[in-house]
Amino acid sequence: MATILKPYGSSNWEKEALKNIANVIGVVDVTGVSTGALTEDEIAEVIKSVDIFVADVDITVTRQILGQGEKLKAVLCKSIGVDYVDINAATEYGILVANNPDFCVTAVAEYTMALLLSIARKIIPASLAVKRDEWGARTTMGGIELFGKTLGIIGLGRIGREVAAKAKAFGMEIIAYSPNAGPAVASTIGARTVSLEELLQNSDVISIHTSLREETNKLINAEKLKLVKKGAYLVNVARAGIVDEQALADALNSGRLAGAALDVLTLEPPEKENPLLNTDNILITPHIGWFTAEAFEKANRTLVEQVKSVLAGVEPPHVVNPEVIDRWKKRLSNF
Repeated sequence: MATILKPYGSSNWEKEALKNIANVIGVVDVTGVSTGALTEDEIAEVIKSVDIFVADVDITVTRQILGQGEKLKAVLCKSIGVDYVDINAATEYGILVANNPDFCVTAVAEYTMALLLSIARKIIPASLAVKRDEWGARTTMGGIELFGKTLGIIGLGRIGREVAAKAKAFGMEIIAYSPNAGPAVASTIGARTVSLEELLQNSDVISIHTSLREETNKLINAEKLKLVKKGAYLVNVARAGIVDEQALADALNSGRLAGAALDVLTLEPPEKENPLLNTDNILITPHIGWFTAEAFEKANRTLVEQVKSVLAGVEPPHVVNPEVIDRWKKRLSNF
């Protein structure tokens, strides 16, 4: 009997996915929790008998956890990013890691535009003013139009390109900084590539869609924010670590940035001391950019396919450490 560990709270959609897995592969023991999340020590204990670890940003998959996975065949990440998994350790142990790169592209791109429109037109504070019986506050709610503005996209992956397409429909000019995607990729979406410095200096709106890795950690820091055009807006729906939160708060408080919208924070949920919580002109949502019925359906389909492949000893879709395949097959032969 295969054992699958999902060590965090389950929504009804996720429970349905696990039922689908059981229907596809037969009897399966799902070790998980209905609410909250297991601690690292608790995971390290139960993972000894686990075949597949279904991971997400709620849990950091450490070397300690992976080292205790005596039967562990794969870590299947429900997200696009895999920065919460120790990929080097997994590869060293012969454990395959796969992600889910396509499931929320549309959801996050649409959410990016929703956040941008919300801060550009001050929709949230306007609504709250009406509910507080402050109709006269409308005179302070002047915003900006997106038409003719320059959108600077950091990261031209799937989501970045989709955001560019949607922004073009609003009549925005698109520039991009994306070392992994050259001018040819940018030209297919009507964008041109520039340096990070040029992007910051010329963008009316900066939208972040790159992954979090060593070279992008605090990519947008105090020094970089000094380059930003005064009155610009910043949107981050990627990973919180890409932006220095204290530096962002300072840029908002000083008026360098006119506004910001975040769907990610360094610590989720945030501590009360997080400087952004006491900053004006910022919209913060609880990491829900990906959260749609359609995205869950896509994610669940991919997860079922990946689980089925792993348990059959076949390389699943979307492996992020392909160099492990030979070692992984050797590891499987020992079970």
